[in-house]
Amino acid sequence: MNRDRPEPSDEQLAARLAVTDDEVASDELYRRFRRRVYLWCHGYCHDRDEAVDLAQEVFIKVFTHVGAFYRRARFATCVYAIA
Repeated sequence: MNRDRPEPSDEQLAARLAVTDDEVASDELYRRFRRRVYLWCHGYCHDRDEAVDLAQEVFIKVFTHVGAFYRRARFATCVYAIA
């Protein structure tokens, strides 16, 4: 990201991703949420490998369906609802 401008919000990145296959937006959203999603999944199943698999499934669903929910709530709320 360019440090001369403020970073786009999660919601702005989700909006970009909803209208185009924006790899930069998806990479940034993944970077921002990967640890939190993994930890949430690990807290659910208490197994590292299974938590990695679950987190991957969460992100696949998030990025596949981002257009259906990006305007309805905060992006983080949608991620955790899917998780």
